[in-house]
Amino acid sequence: MADAEADPAAEALVDDVFWLRRAGDLVVGGARLRADAAKQLMTALAWLWTVYTGAAVLSTIRTLKTGLVQALLLAAPSVTIVIAYAAAVYAYLPLSVTFDPQVPQDVRGAYTDAASRGWRRLRVALALAGLAALSLAAAITAVAVVR
Repeated sequence: MADAEADPAAEALVDDVFWLRRAGDLVVGGARLRADAAKQLMTALAWLWTVYTGAAVLSTIRTLKTGLVQALLLAAPSVTIVIAYAAAVYAYLPLSVTFDPQVPQDVRGAYTDAASRGWRRLRVALALAGLAALSLAAAITAVAVVR
């Protein structure tokens, strides 16, 4: 099969109309996909908060036996979950883009930039959610080993 870069027919497909359609995708498809992912992440973080609350209640029952390290491990999820949730909300927010719709190169640049910024926001939110989950696991472990 011929390489797409060497095929003149394939190159003809990536013309000004192609980039104008991609601009439409940016407004409709890509933004919706990122928003759906951010919403799911926010739901998962709400679930983590529920689990954390249960762990905090369990620890409160056993407060007299909690040392400084266990107390810090138990407090950490409240910070990491809130930060991760804020990052997910930020990933969900619409991106501001400006371009001249009559200049396909402008549209292409705006599309590439917006898509990159949106996915970067989502990756940061995912990383923070992972950190929040690990923090919660550490908190539960700390509570479980308190005697």
